[in-house]
Amino acid sequence: VEAGLVHDAADVFALPDHIERLVELPRWGRKKAQNLAREIERVRRTVRPASLLVAMGVPHVGPSTASLLLRSRSLDDLSSMSVEEIAAIDQVGPVSAQAIHDYFRSASGRSLLSKLRAALPSEVMT
Repeated sequence: VEAGLVHDAADVFALPDHIERLVELPRWGRKKAQNLAREIERVRRTVRPASLLVAMGVPHVGPSTASLLLRSRSLDDLSSMSVEEIAAIDQVGPVSAQAIHDYFRSASGRSLLSKLRAALPSEVMT
């Protein structure tokens, strides 16, 4: 973050492309940078969509709500749902539904979702 390499959750997945910059950071060396890159590549293949939804910082969405929201739909499906469709999900109220809907309609929400689509395997997003 301090080095300007990470601005949002999607930027973490780009860190393996910046090993040389990581090596230059205080208390970082090549081995540490390579270990981080290896771990990020592992996570890229195994990350749970609900964990991504929480990391995106969607208002009113913590781990339990994220699991409920994505129980029978993909992150892409959720991002295109109406307020009414979101509110119809068990245990999701109208205030949370509106906040989730608004997040995915915002420029920052659309941008982050687009960056995550580009950074992750399609099976994580769909």
